[in-house]
Amino acid sequence: MNTDNNKAWFLILYLLSVALQCWLMLRYPLFADEAFYWLEGQHLAWSYAEVPGWTPWLAWFSTFLPDGSFFVRLPHSLAAWLIPWAGIAISRRLLPQVSAWQTGLMLLSLPLLMLTGILAIPDIWLILISLLCILTTVLAIQTGNSRYFLWLGLCVAIGINIHIRFWLLLFVATIVTLFFFRHDKPFIRRCLSLTLPMALIGLVPVLLFNFDHEFPLLQFQLKDRHPWSFQIQHLIFFPLQILLITPLVFILMLRIMKTGFQHQQPLIRWALVIAVAHWLLYALLGFFADGLRFNLHWGLISYTLILTLTCVLHARSGWILLTALSGWLVSLAGGLLLMHWQQQPMAGSLLEKRITEHASGWQQLAKHTENLLQPGQTLIADQFITASQLAYALNKPKDIRVLPHPANNKHGRQQQIEIMGLHYTSDTTDGLVVIEQSALKLEQQAEYYQQMCALTGGLKLIGHMEIRGIKKYDFFNIEAGACDVPTLFYLDVKDDMVSGWVITDKETFDNLNLVVNVTEQPIANLQPMRLQETPFLRSLQPQRYNMLGFKIPRSNFDDNALFRLCINKKDKTIELSPVFF
Repeated sequence: MNTDNNKAWFLILYLLSVALQCWLMLRYPLFADEAFYWLEGQHLAWSYAEVPGWTPWLAWFSTFLPDGSFFVRLPHSLAAWLIPWAGIAISRRLLPQVSAWQTGLMLLSLPLLMLTGILAIPDIWLILISLLCILTTVLAIQTGNSRYFLWLGLCVAIGINIHIRFWLLLFVATIVTLFFFRHDKPFIRRCLSLTLPMALIGLVPVLLFNFDHEFPLLQFQLKDRHPWSFQIQHLIFFPLQILLITPLVFILMLRIMKTGFQHQQPLIRWALVIAVAHWLLYALLGFFADGLRFNLHWGLISYTLILTLTCVLHARSGWILLTALSGWLVSLAGGLLLMHWQQQPMAGSLLEKRITEHASGWQQLAKHTENLLQPGQTLIADQFITASQLAYALNKPKDIRVLPHPANNKHGRQQQIEIMGLHYTSDTTDGLVVIEQSALKLEQQAEYYQQMCALTGGLKLIGHMEIRGIKKYDFFNIEAGACDVPTLFYLDVKDDMVSGWVITDKETFDNLNLVVNVTEQPIANLQPMRLQETPFLRSLQPQRYNMLGFKIPRSNFDDNALFRLCINKKDKTIELSPVFF
């Protein structure tokens, strides 16, 4: 296959990739982090408590574009669409005699790179800026031109403001570069006199903000979010990486590394060492660092850098194309699967729930909330996820308040909420409160509702909403002296028995039935249980709340049965999905 065919295949797959990403950008709702970055962007600052400023700044810039998730994501997708071209440019500078289009093909083969490219999050800019740093360094070394040293400094300055993960890459790249070019004194002098001063400009916004607020960025990113204790479960990271980048692409990367480390061109070995050292750093830190959040994409920078060196292979073009197609088809399947999941009325697998839970049903929630919100009422959300999605959907970036919540602290957003002036204060006496019950662990729920009653002065339950069996929301009006706890439903499905319990208000409770798939059936042998026997329920008042337990033989249901609770109250009937331990 000649160079023209490589170019033709690249352009075909590239245009199809851009079309797929545009479709997903239009159709897929904003994820929680995307919405929160948008909310931060409406409160412009030098930097922010959990991230530097770049991503919120771009979110602010998107407000000058038409409304919609497509335009919030557009600045990030533009970066994604530039990545293959940056890789092609690197290949052409390193080995001009080799077809650089093969590099472009391979950069279209990473499924996570394709899907990350539709999201308004820092990762895609981290990858592009990392490639531009490699490219400008290569140009600086090959030409000695001062402007490339300045461009390198500018790229580093931007990278510093994208995410603290770039700082780790910068640390690795600096050590590797000083080792490889320790004898090239003119290069080192120009880096110190031109690149370094330009790069240090990038630290100014971060330092200005963090000095004023006692360095929350470092506190969260380097301390609070990590257990810093050994986690054996991180071993799953390694086989999952092979699946995420697809097996054929993984094999090709191994061949690139084998050939690249033996290559006579020092710049190729230099770029490869940076990529591998960066990956090893994350692979080792993963045994001690944050394992709660999705972090499988953190190796994308390394994979992208390795694939820019596809030019070192003397492989048949047909094999390169087959490898690229294998990864690209997985990207296509992933995008179609996302849309299929989003259109389903109920979530199925645990994987589907995990991936779609923070992008499900925000339009429905916003519409329901808007219908309940009375003139003059303050909209009050339980946590940053609910607040940012409602603020975006209802265009209330400064007219919403946020309650204290475990998720705000877990994700490092509580201080940023306070800095933006969006935290709830007790002087708000007329408010609509939206609380996601499903965001709380079962043992947190009863206590959290009562804590919020005490904080607000009283909560009167006025409604309930459930989305795709994933999310459950309760709606309250602030009302002095009231303290309503919504119905709590726990279910435990074992080999031979389905058991659980329900807590509901005695005053409004009539009867309840278990809905299995679509069939409603009464629950026989409901047994009263004592609230005081369950530690995290002791704060509930026995004179007001019923706790009823039940056990049903597992043989009554098929293996894929979907359980829901139908509660018949005096004024209405509602259905609830269970909480599982």
